This record gives sequence, C-alpha cells and structure tokens, in this order.
Amino acid sequence: MKQEHSTYQSNLFTSQILFNAGYEQRLSAWRNLRNGLSTDDSCIQTVLDVYQHCPLTKTSTDYFKKDTWPSAWQLLEKNEYNLFDKCLGVMYTVNLTERFCKEKFSIIRAVTKEESDNNHKFYYIITVGKLFIDCQNKESFDEQTFDKKYIQQYNKIIRETDK
Repeated sequence: MKQEHSTYQSNLFTSQILFNAGYEQRLSAWRNLRNGLSTDDSCIQTVLDVYQHCPLTKTSTDYFKKDTWPSAWQLLEKNEYNLFDKCLGVMYTVNLTERFCKEKFSIIRAVTKEESDNNHKFYYIITVGKLFIDCQNKESFDEQTFDKKYIQQYNKIIRETDK
C-alpha cells in the first residue's frame, strides 16, 4: 500500500508540472516521465494516471485529418487537450520510449457494444503491439477483450513494424 501511495504522489507531482508549469518545465517533466517508463513494471498505467489530469478543452485536432494533429512538442507547448489530444499525448509518451520503439502503433476509433444505436460515445483506443489502451477509461487489455467490448470503426496506423 505504501508503494502505491508513493507512486500516486509521484504521478500527481508529474501531472502538476506537465500540465501547469511553463513550457521548458513541461518538456523536462515529459522527458523524465518517458525515461522512467523503461524500468516501470506498470508503465502504461503510470502514463494513464498522469494524463488523467490534463486540462480538457475544445481544440481543432480532428481524428480524420492528420494534418490537424499536433506533434508531441506542439501538444506540450499549447497545453490544450480534447479527448483525442489526450490520446495523442499518451501515444506519444509511450511511442517515444526505448521500451516500445519497435512496436506497431495505431489509434482506433471505436464504440462500445453496449451503447444504444442512437447514442454512441466514441473511444480512442491506442494499440501498442498486441496491447490495447483505452485512455478515457484508464485501462489496458488484450485483443480478445477489445473484441468483446468494442466495435472498431476506424484505425489510423501510426507506425508499422517488420516483426
């Protein structure tokens, strides 16, 4: 329990700097977060915990128009996130680590199978190799779980691999 509390405090501190400090401090906090992921056994959960604190607002980032997607550094600089920007932030954080540098990455837009046909809520699911990451619900799971819970609508490939 003490280790969990310590991790939570560390993630909260990182979040406060990453989303509330000046640009240079945010860059430094983001680098430190990424560097720490190589030895973190629960690295995906750590990133999800940090990004749960990002400030949500309306932005012009559009899932369907890649030319509207900010780079990782632009995202940190403007420090404004809609749900898709938040997903991009998580994806960039994981993507730009040594641990996952050879993995295939994509972002899926999906709906859950349980929601009514007239009231769909969209979810952005990051795939990292065979791992699926739901940023909105702060969870990661395998393909079988994804298939049981979601209906994939679109898939944007971020990086292919030769694996």
